[in-house]
Amino acid sequence: MATQNFFDEASEASKTKAAIVSEYFSVWSSIILSNKNVDKIAYIDLYCGPGVYNDGTHSTPLQIITKAINSPTLSKKLVLSFNDKEKANIERLQQEIDRLENIKNIADNITYNNDEIEDTIAEMFQNVNIVPSLVFVDPFGYKGLSLKLLSALFKDWGCDCVFFFNYNRINMAITNPKVEDYMTSLFGKARFNDLRARYAKSNNPQERESMILEALRVSIKEKGGEYFLPFKFWKDEDNKTSHHLIFISKHQKGYTMMKEIMGKYSLSDADGIPYLEYHIERVNSGEAASPQLSLFGDDESFKPAGRMKHLKNELLQHFKGKTLTVAAVIEEHHINKPYLARNYKEALKQLEKDNIVAVTPLAKDRRKNKGVLTLANACIVKFP
Repeated sequence: MATQNFFDEASEASKTKAAIVSEYFSVWSSIILSNKNVDKIAYIDLYCGPGVYNDGTHSTPLQIITKAINSPTLSKKLVLSFNDKEKANIERLQQEIDRLENIKNIADNITYNNDEIEDTIAEMFQNVNIVPSLVFVDPFGYKGLSLKLLSALFKDWGCDCVFFFNYNRINMAITNPKVEDYMTSLFGKARFNDLRARYAKSNNPQERESMILEALRVSIKEKGGEYFLPFKFWKDEDNKTSHHLIFISKHQKGYTMMKEIMGKYSLSDADGIPYLEYHIERVNSGEAASPQLSLFGDDESFKPAGRMKHLKNELLQHFKGKTLTVAAVIEEHHINKPYLARNYKEALKQLEKDNIVAVTPLAKDRRKNKGVLTLANACIVKFP
């Protein structure tokens, strides 16, 4: 894909993508460094680009490094590795970084590479123990993106991976024999053959998208990536999926934190339940999104106007006869669901108000914040 004009001006989607990654880096690095046994952490960007758009907007590398410069702890313990196969991109990134104020605080901890991402790079990561790292993989297409690479990047303790999944191009590649090797390296041979066969039988775009994401999720889970979280970006001009930003982790805490961040940038329904997707035209107009359920279920009752009702019914069925804390309800139920902590608390408060569940302490004994009844994580919920 031609990239010469990509960095002319930052799109709103690109700004959102960078914001999600840089915000996650902040919370991830804080948690990892709270472990006193951790001496070094890393941020690794395999397709870093020049670091800045021609309109002056900082892309992810400069956003990350600015956070590090301004943190005494990070500037001592963070190492950064930037790679781009385009030599001009690496040279400009280094120039932009060298211009940053106080860059001397961290300059010795930065490496710049000019490598093509191939199997040899995946094997290099596979054969070394990586310090706790956040790895960002943001190719323009799908060349270089493989199960071998991804599994090598999250195999070690404290390592999480965020990658760009160019759904628009991969969707076209599924039935293209010329790029079968790339698809096989991404999904695995047996799973890709199965996916291709099922894909050919469907003419439903949403069903096909769900097939592709589910095949990818299962393939990654088999490699140890227990937690898989996609965030969808729409292609504005024809109202189709453009790409997904996908997060992989072996730790539930990372998954939970990333979902809260993604939820902040997501379209949401009237009850505040996110779709975990971004559509700039709908953001600007205030229009609600149509349901794109993919990995989060396709039950007929799960419609935009009834998602809170659906959540309440799910909770009553899942926790029938149980008594547990609010925190335990959220932790047990939210994996592979679109709901955030605040959605669970709202659902439980509504069930309490309708005298369906009992909460301790009682509502009359709990404080209100700006007139809204609180529901602390430690509150006990008794389900009928």
